[in-house]
Amino acid sequence: MTRDTSKFTHISPKKSRHVTYGDNNKGRILGVGKIGTNSSTSIENVLLVEGLKHSLLSVSQLCDKGYLVSFESRNCVIENKHDRNIKHIGYRINNVYMINLDQKQNHDVCQNGKQVRVSFKSKNIVSTTQPLQLLHMDLFGPSRTISFGGNYYAFVIVDDYSRFTWTLFLTHKKDVFHAFKKLAKIIQNKKNLKIAFIRSDQGGEFENKDFESFCDEHGIEHNFSAPRTPQQNGVVERKNRSLEEIARTLQNDTFLPKYFWAEVVNTECYIMNRALIRPILKKTPYELYNGRKPNISHLHVFGCKYFVLNNDKDNLGKFDAKSDEGIFLGYSLHNKTFRIYNKRTMIIEESIHVAFSESNAILPRKDILDDISEYLEEMHIHGEDHKGK
Repeated sequence: MTRDTSKFTHISPKKSRHVTYGDNNKGRILGVGKIGTNSSTSIENVLLVEGLKHSLLSVSQLCDKGYLVSFESRNCVIENKHDRNIKHIGYRINNVYMINLDQKQNHDVCQNGKQVRVSFKSKNIVSTTQPLQLLHMDLFGPSRTISFGGNYYAFVIVDDYSRFTWTLFLTHKKDVFHAFKKLAKIIQNKKNLKIAFIRSDQGGEFENKDFESFCDEHGIEHNFSAPRTPQQNGVVERKNRSLEEIARTLQNDTFLPKYFWAEVVNTECYIMNRALIRPILKKTPYELYNGRKPNISHLHVFGCKYFVLNNDKDNLGKFDAKSDEGIFLGYSLHNKTFRIYNKRTMIIEESIHVAFSESNAILPRKDILDDISEYLEEMHIHGEDHKGK
């Protein structure tokens, strides 16, 4: 029910009836009609009620239209019960759940008892307007193989607006909060922006007192996806799947030891931030997040052979080689250096004094590269419509 006649696409007069409010006051029914032109989101049998302060929609009517409605302490989620695609998300403000019915008009509906504010929002829009407005978070693992750095998990964070992605590697699930807290401080200081919302599943690594206290202290809304519905956190779920699948393909084809999996994932994330195009906005995540185009002249073939200057001058014999040989594993996230595995010292180090031998590289086959390109196109250009399928 609503008092706003401008919402209706069709309305028929109806007289001599009233609705009774919770305080026993009554509102006169002036008509009944339909709101919305899209069959999947239109609302039938909407009452035009004189003097109504808020537009109201009952949960039972949503269920009759084939939706599932779930309420959490911070938000409510409305999804299609057949394909589990999310249609609308409402956020709790005090004791009501509020959602915009129309992006162009500030029309609201509210939930009180059996009623909920709902929104009908197009999929073909970007719902955020700047970086850090909403961060999607997820954890994948444990890996069967411990990484070279001693980790079993990858903590993936995706900025909703730019799709810029961070990957943090952890030994235990319990390390998630401290990793997020550290990253949040760094990126908020660098951007001079505040994180407004974060979204995650209801795993114990996210739904705990540490996260709750941190969010309350810093004014961050923490939204949770409903149990057993990863589609509600689809942005980071798709990113996870991309990172895992492409990294597995590259690692298998370059015949690198499995304990380098974290280096592979980290490098894939680095490249995807600079190479993929954000749907709708038609720019790379790096450009949207940093406000400038990325420099990709320093990119090299992952897994190729390299030679790095041997800085151990004190122990370097007269006829000893002046360079060490190793494997190129990616890029430093902190400075303009390369991450390399030194076969002599058997450690991963960072250096700028590197000579690459890409002609002798353990190169991925062309068909593998073509498969990766097709996969990226499928997942990220059309990924907005996949919803985690």
